[in-house]
Amino acid sequence: MYQCFHMDEILIHVLRYKQHRNVSIIGIDTSFNEVNVPIDGFMRILTWRTIDNVNPTMIEIDYCAVVTNRTSINYTYRVEVRELLRRIEITR
Repeated sequence: MYQCFHMDEILIHVLRYKQHRNVSIIGIDTSFNEVNVPIDGFMRILTWRTIDNVNPTMIEIDYCAVVTNRTSINYTYRVEVRELLRRIEITR
């Protein structure tokens, strides 16, 4: 059976993993296997920006995913701060 994974969902897994292990978020490769995603490859978070000039405040995360035998693909994930904290289960 073929399983398809949405890269934004994998990003949430990577953020949870790094937060739980207190690891630097930006510029460090995280293997998909480390976060229990059965794909050969890795993800690197490139930038993390807070966008304050909109209401509600947004977070924009630029990241790239490299899957074995394929080229690197860049993604941008933009989400409201509250929603991101809820998804990665961090409470303030």
